[in-house]
Amino acid sequence: MKPPTIEFPCDYPLRVLGVTQAMFVPEVLEVVAKHAAPVPESAVTLRPSRHGRYQSAGFRFRATGESQIRALYKDLMAHPAVKVVL
Repeated sequence: MKPPTIEFPCDYPLRVLGVTQAMFVPEVLEVVAKHAAPVPESAVTLRPSRHGRYQSAGFRFRATGESQIRALYKDLMAHPAVKVVL
């Protein structure tokens, strides 16, 4: 079976999990802005983990192609506070 294809450009959902720290969301959005249009902080859904050690930031950004998404994932994973990008 052929995997589903994504038609670009599109609003692409992203969830970034990382260590809880004050600058987590602004730093994640700074990385996103290098690859796509800026995402306002007000558009981010932030959820803490049960014990508060980690947090999850969810948002959508305007994706223009697979290479853009790959580069964004790579840069996000290079951030020291980021643990997982979904």
